[in-house]
Amino acid sequence: MKFLDLKYKARITPLTRLTKYIDILDKNVAIDDKVDQHKIEFLMAEAKRAIITLRVFSYVRLFFYILLYASIISGFGQLLLFEELTNQILGVSAIIGTTFSAGMVLMLNAFVNMYFEHVRTITSHMIAIYTKHDNNPLPALEQYIKDLI
Repeated sequence: MKFLDLKYKARITPLTRLTKYIDILDKNVAIDDKVDQHKIEFLMAEAKRAIITLRVFSYVRLFFYILLYASIISGFGQLLLFEELTNQILGVSAIIGTTFSAGMVLMLNAFVNMYFEHVRTITSHMIAIYTKHDNNPLPALEQYIKDLI
């Protein structure tokens, strides 16, 4: 069973590397124990859910990074001109938007880190189960590790 349907053209993200590693193990290691098969299925479902949540938080964080940048630029631009009262009101709203965006970025960073550690813990558990049932050399895995290095 495929862990995640990702295109593995660029292996620059840790999630892509983890999912590719799990896919190679899943394809090459046979698990005969029903209990371990059930654990792998459960852990795969949990990892997929956590990865989707992680990606959502990452995209929302990117949005707030862009909003933070725009708020800072518009805040300095409006406060330095001092042309009208409307410009000052826009500048104050830009500063408030900056504070809100910075707070959201900090909060989302904490969530992204928490979910990434959750995914790493789940995949480590999966790798341990696959390693327990690994009885043969894996040329595909060896080649993948050589390609990473």
